[in-house]
Order: sequence, then C-alpha cells, then structure tokens
Amino acid sequence: MKLRRLRLRLTLLFAVVMVGLAIGPLLLWRSAAADRVRDDFEDLLVEQMEAVQRASIIDDDAGVWFPAWFVNANEGWFDAIEDWNLEPPLITWAQTAGSSPSFRSYSQDGDRFQAYVNPLRSGVALVTLNSTEERDDDLSSVDRRTLLLGLLLVAAATGLGWIGAGLALGPTRRLIDDQQGFLADAAHEMRTPLAVIQASSSQALARERSSEEYVRSLSEIRSAAERRQPRDRLTAVEPHEVE
Repeated sequence: MKLRRLRLRLTLLFAVVMVGLAIGPLLLWRSAAADRVRDDFEDLLVEQMEAVQRASIIDDDAGVWFPAWFVNANEGWFDAIEDWNLEPPLITWAQTAGSSPSFRSYSQDGDRFQAYVNPLRSGVALVTLNSTEERDDDLSSVDRRTLLLGLLLVAAATGLGWIGAGLALGPTRRLIDDQQGFLADAAHEMRTPLAVIQASSSQALARERSSEEYVRSLSEIRSAAERRQPRDRLTAVEPHEVE
C-alpha cells in the first residue's frame, strides 16, 4: 500500500513537471492561432475596402456585395453603396477617423460586426463592415482545440508518469515480495516443529512419567528444534548442550 501511494505521488510529480514545461508552448500556439484568425478577418475587410474604392473610381458597385457606405460627416449625410438594414454610427466614425484607416466594433440586435473606416479627407470616409460570427466561431474552435490538447497532455503525462514510476519502483517491489516470501516460508517451516514441541511437552507434563518417558519426550522436542529451515534462506541454529 505504501508503494502504491509512493507511485501515485511520483506520477503526480511527473505530470505536474511535464504539464508545466508544455503549458508555455501550448499557450503560445493558441495565441498564434487566434492572431491568425483575427488577421485573416481584418484582411477580408481590407479586401472589401479595396473593392469599394474600385467601385467608386469606375462608378460601378456590382462587385460590392457587402455593407459599405460613403460618409460625409461635414455635411451630416452618408450614401449606402450596399445597405443591409444596418445602422452603425457612420457620422461618428467619419468624424473620429483621423488620417489613417482603422477598425471599429459594432453590435446590432445581438449580432456583432467589425467595420473598416478609410478616411479620404477630414470628415469624409469610406466604411465597410462584416459579421464577426464566423471569426468568433473560429476563435472558439481554437479554444476548444487548446483545451483538448491540454487534456491530452495531462493524460499522456499521467500515463507516462505511472509507467515510469512503476519501472523505478520495480526493484523495491521485488525486494519486498522476496521478503514476504521468505517470512511466509519461515513461518511455514517453523509451524511443524513448534507443533511437535508443544505436543510432546504437553504430553510429558500431563501426568507423572518414568525417566525413560521423559527422555523420549525431550528427545522428540530436541529433534523438532534441530529441524533445519529452507536451504539458503534460514541458518540452522545449533541447540545448547543439555547437562
């Protein structure tokens, strides 16, 4: 039982060390995978903006299938190039766009969107957006895969720790088994002589006997005491001379 507890402790220690060493790379992988998903979505918005700019130049919005607007915050109006019944804060975005393109978050009726605002001049900008549902699903998938890999890591570390601890404790277990076997054999070999000694002594003391009968009982007791234990496992004990 003590060896089993020791094996469990060694297994736990090994699992903790292995998980501790692997958790860093696992989290780095998760972060890289999540960043890749976000970057791909932002690249999609940039591609949409490029399509909007081409449509504005050639005055043909056939290639614009996504929500997009031309916004003039200076005069307080905007024109939908492709409208999906969305009402993002276009005027505010154009007013605060600055001089560089930027991404904005937007929610409507429980749906989440991300917008890309491209300022043309102060207060004037092109805006496009897209639903983040697919991106969020991909991020959730990354989290699920990270959790699954973490669980597999814990299971593998525990299994390897259990096997390794068993191999390390193997010699100790064999030594204990040999010791228990030795004690069992010794007890078995001593049981018969002790029974003879007890029976002969009890019989001798049961009533008054002649000298010859006492000598015979003592001889039986001595013979039983001199019986050797199993070879190579017990050392015979020479009896003291009886005066």
